Amino acid sequence: MKHSLTFFIALLLAPLAALHAADKPVAASDDWAQEISTRRSEYLHWIVENFGKLEPTMDPRDGRRWGLNHARLVLNRDVAKANEYFESFTPPGGDNDIYLIRFLRTLLDFRDSPRLSDAAEKHIIRFVETWPTSKKHLADRAHWPPGFTENHDLMYLTLALFGEQYRGGDGSVQIREIKKFIAHRMERGFVEWNSKCYQYHFSNPLIILVDHAPDLALRKAAQDLLNIMLAERALLSVNGYLGGPSLRCRTADVNHSLTARKVAYLTDARYDGFLPTVWLALEMGEPRFNFETARVPGLEPAGIYIASGNEPRLKQDEGMFFACSQFVPHPVVQALALSRSGGFQPPPVGQRPTNRERTAAGSHRYERVPLADEARTRRSGFRQKSQRQGLLAKSTTPLIYQGRRYLGWPGDELWKTQKWMPAALHYYNTPHVSMGSVHSDGWIHQCRYNSVIFGADPSQALRVETIVPGVPPHKRRREARGRVVQHENWLLGQGTLFEDGGAKAERVGEWNVYQVGKGLCAHFALGDDYHVLQVSDLDTFSSPEEFVAALTIPERSNEKVNAVTMSGDRVSVDLTNMSIAINGEPRAHPPKMLHDCGPMKSVYGSGKITITTQSGSVTFDSAAFRPEPVGLPKLPSGTTRWGKPDSADFTTKANHARALGGMSPDHETLLKAVSILLPVNDGGSVRLAVYAGGQLEGGPHAGSPAKLLTDFGQTPKGQTGWNTLEHAKGIRIPANTPIWLAWKSSGGNVEVAYFEERSGSSDFQTDRGRWDSKAIKLNPAESWPRAWPANDAGEFDSYEFSCFLTLEELQ
Repeated sequence: MKHSLTFFIALLLAPLAALHAADKPVAASDDWAQEISTRRSEYLHWIVENFGKLEPTMDPRDGRRWGLNHARLVLNRDVAKANEYFESFTPPGGDNDIYLIRFLRTLLDFRDSPRLSDAAEKHIIRFVETWPTSKKHLADRAHWPPGFTENHDLMYLTLALFGEQYRGGDGSVQIREIKKFIAHRMERGFVEWNSKCYQYHFSNPLIILVDHAPDLALRKAAQDLLNIMLAERALLSVNGYLGGPSLRCRTADVNHSLTARKVAYLTDARYDGFLPTVWLALEMGEPRFNFETARVPGLEPAGIYIASGNEPRLKQDEGMFFACSQFVPHPVVQALALSRSGGFQPPPVGQRPTNRERTAAGSHRYERVPLADEARTRRSGFRQKSQRQGLLAKSTTPLIYQGRRYLGWPGDELWKTQKWMPAALHYYNTPHVSMGSVHSDGWIHQCRYNSVIFGADPSQALRVETIVPGVPPHKRRREARGRVVQHENWLLGQGTLFEDGGAKAERVGEWNVYQVGKGLCAHFALGDDYHVLQVSDLDTFSSPEEFVAALTIPERSNEKVNAVTMSGDRVSVDLTNMSIAINGEPRAHPPKMLHDCGPMKSVYGSGKITITTQSGSVTFDSAAFRPEPVGLPKLPSGTTRWGKPDSADFTTKANHARALGGMSPDHETLLKAVSILLPVNDGGSVRLAVYAGGQLEGGPHAGSPAKLLTDFGQTPKGQTGWNTLEHAKGIRIPANTPIWLAWKSSGGNVEVAYFEERSGSSDFQTDRGRWDSKAIKLNPAESWPRAWPANDAGEFDSYEFSCFLTLEELQ
């Protein structure tokens, strides 16, 4: 007998049930919802029919086996075979969250259905109940920046949520933390931005939450974030294919071999794990990849395990989670996708299924008719209906986009070479060509720094980057460097110009011009491996010659490049640091906006993302579900807080000795307690102290070194949240004196909360930030010195931390 859990399980929230108050009403499209339903059905049938043929040759650990057998349950076909698999699978040891999240999907979809046997259900529950077996700090805390990587962080939290439920708990900790995790993405964007490896690994647990989260507010938050993911893809892509920069992709070997490393995610926009989901949701891109015509030599479908980043080969079932969901994207996201679509781009004849494939297809029309051709037939009728309903207002105006993303990989020395942090993304897209880049001068982890792709054949692309010679095999994620800056459709980069997918240019005047379909890109070499690229299309110009006639030759003088763009802007780039001035004004960095273009606006950190189309608008707002900050300690009567009593989401391991300084009040006070926020604490503690003296401009050691007022000792081991240590009698704080709240720890098992940017008022100095000592011993069991060491060679940094003193005014 199937059992029912006590927590709430409901049908999926209707996508239009709770439009935000600021939204302009938009009618849902029944035709569009039916289109999605049809594509889902065809996709599932294709999985069963094709993977079923491959099943006898599959390794027992092959990740495609889950897709095949889950689809069998959905379609009620070969149910006995499916249950044999679910009764006996064994997750692999590495990245088992990526593997187990799929079986969680099966459990939640079929726990109340007779299609899943009792034995299969119990087998899956055994794994879910014992989650996690490692990295336990990821299972009950939302980290910013991510504690591992953001796709793993969400999988750990989601598995832990349902593991808690099956163990008899309520999962309230995970519900709160997943809400905070989703709010981080809406406020600050994705860390693994535009990653073709990891977007679908992230969307898998997100879609589980959309369908099965036991908390309605969490379910709605997950819907919002999934809508935002799809909107970003519709906005920044060319008909679904995403070019431009990305964090966390795979690079080549030291000789830039395309076969020594599996680098198709880097070089071919058609080879993208999120494309099947984009196809199913928005009818953009394509649902599967034809490996027989792959432009990367020797490429083949994934074999065993999970096709993770270490084996970035497509399994063809990346869209299964969306195919099994009832989620329908918001109508405004639908309208955005339709308005940004460049119209159907049929694959080259050589990339269509062969007669043998069609003959072997069997009875289902998914196989007999290529999906793209079938979509072209259906789409024309759908577009006519959409136009009548006012949903489709196709725009030929280029998209000019600027955005901001988090950039950082703690602990890697190479990050210090990158001068432009946080990241500033720039795109210029027409229906036929996309130019995108991240402003860079140095190294970014597993990054593609820029690219130009063409809608007619997204496997052809251009990019400029430097491949560092002699990088050993175990460091090959660190071999590429980027020096690139972009303004609208003008880009300057240094390095090698790579012509991916066989892209070739023809000489037109002083320029090398690439033409793929209607997309155009002109290239001019400046010497010293500097390259200028400009893009447009044949909707704007009648010929490549007319395009070139509109261009201005860039000029280089020593360490300056000056040019005039097609729009008439004067740009000047300083080659010493890749800074750019436009019409004489330096471009500010970092951008204030997370998303900044006509259809999509969001101020970085606000949590409000507004999408506007001619058919209506919607605002997704993290304030609707974001948990309240950690509660402050109770303030005793007659006392005040001095410092920064606000909760921060950033955390850093306390393997350091640091101090925040400020000028004490203009009258004497009595120090009663000190508090610090420790969101993560696995058996550790920090030692707190307060010093007076030194110089705010120079540090606690400068001038007359600061003297110890009191050593508060250690916080309780393992205690999270606000940690407060009190002084029994209180100690006098002199007026108008530099005062330093200091903490230290070591061992890596406790994390303190800090602010990446200024946030609200603070009694600490705002121009210098915290002092990072190089002279104080880190052992928290060791007492603080009576005077700050005068030889301290530490330095300031602009961060503030969540900590404060409790002061009592003296009469």
